[in-house]
Amino acid sequence: MSLSVDYMNKLKPEQFLTGPQAGWSYHRGRWSAPYEGIRTVERERGPFGLWVGQHFSDGCIEAKVVPKIACESVSIFICGSATNDELRGYEFAFEPREQRIVLRRHGMNLTTLAEARDSIPSGRALPVKIDATGSRLRLWMGESVDPAIDVTDGEPILAPGHAGIRAWGAPVSIDDLAICVRGQPPVAVRDAAGDSSEQRGLQALCLLLLNLNEVVYID
Repeated sequence: MSLSVDYMNKLKPEQFLTGPQAGWSYHRGRWSAPYEGIRTVERERGPFGLWVGQHFSDGCIEAKVVPKIACESVSIFICGSATNDELRGYEFAFEPREQRIVLRRHGMNLTTLAEARDSIPSGRALPVKIDATGSRLRLWMGESVDPAIDVTDGEPILAPGHAGIRAWGAPVSIDDLAICVRGQPPVAVRDAAGDSSEQRGLQALCLLLLNLNEVVYID
């Protein structure tokens, strides 16, 4: 995705990724330096949202991920933060076309920590659970008792951060999102605005017209 510099400078961060407003912060991600008045987003470091309601290091995220048809990638972040609009933290990227999950560490550089092949349906709910305990990161999918990814990071991000979301290519719904912090009861994350289906459809249409087609729904 590329935008003119003049147009990009007029956009607020929340216009790069459409999602719930209350309790969320949005960030532009990393874009190339201007060239002939155009800037291009780095796909793996693009716009993202962070839920600011909970700040934690050790804990877990549970959700049902529903990528819409044509969604190329949806990511869930743990221990996430933003530095100059760029993500810092861990990303679990679910890629329906490749039927692949990728775990990345976002620091000054982008590092792939693990990849795994698994079934990622489009248009249907996929239950996932992500756990961070110290330097150990795990992901469970569906009803499996065995983690699809189980990695210990040699250069861990141990500072507290937030849960977050990113989508690429088409909208995604995140249902039954819950944050579980050690020693505390689970916290359900809801869209306080409760947008109607008509409002959601209008948002998606506007993004299509603007060629900004990443949308996140939190149910």
